[in-house]
Amino acid sequence: MSNVAAVRANPSWTRRRHAAEVYRPKTIRLLLIAEGPPENLSRYFYFEDDASDDPLLREVCDVLFEGAPPADKRARLKELKRRGVFLIELRPDAPLGDAKPSEYAEWLALRLEELRPEQIVLVHPAAYDAARKKLASAKWPVSDVRVPAPTNGREVEFRREFRTALIRAELEKLIRPLPSGAKSKRAPKAVSEAVGEPAKAEERTVAAPEAIPPRASKTRGKPAPASRTKRASRPKPKRSH
Repeated sequence: MSNVAAVRANPSWTRRRHAAEVYRPKTIRLLLIAEGPPENLSRYFYFEDDASDDPLLREVCDVLFEGAPPADKRARLKELKRRGVFLIELRPDAPLGDAKPSEYAEWLALRLEELRPEQIVLVHPAAYDAARKKLASAKWPVSDVRVPAPTNGREVEFRREFRTALIRAELEKLIRPLPSGAKSKRAPKAVSEAVGEPAKAEERTVAAPEAIPPRASKTRGKPAPASRTKRASRPKPKRSH
């Protein structure tokens, strides 16, 4: 437990822990376990500054949102929380560096007791090799897919393996486009630019007959003939039997 004590005394990790806690779902449907925070600690996954763009966050959102995520990092993190997605690190106090992942895997199960995730995906071979068997032996629902870190040109491989892990865990429902109001607001503009003025003219042509009631278009504004008026007002003679 010496590692735990060291983590608690680490102010940098305390700051990251507080940042992550803001976006921790009440029910964690999917827990991602990375090997450690990025080398550039200012680009941490849960820091809200847009400049702190993390490759892992970007690629996770690309898969789950089925497209480029919104530029607003807070919007991305809120949506992940809404879907029940959360991330922790095998070594939370610092980048993994030369440390032995197995030392941190020893007490990973204790952390899971608090989080109680429904499914677990290990990101990075180091995290997979160190923790997968231990978690499976402890009956935690951990994926058997080796998902690489989305760095050093392995972004495409990450997206493929991450999607495979989700499908095997029956978490396909997590993969869906964003219900973004921004997209719906841009849609009319995009349609008008695509179809142009001819489409507007077509709309007017279609709408015109609906604006005129049936039969009214031939007689609207014209007085009735006089002869018809006299015949209508003349009383009918009584027939004698």
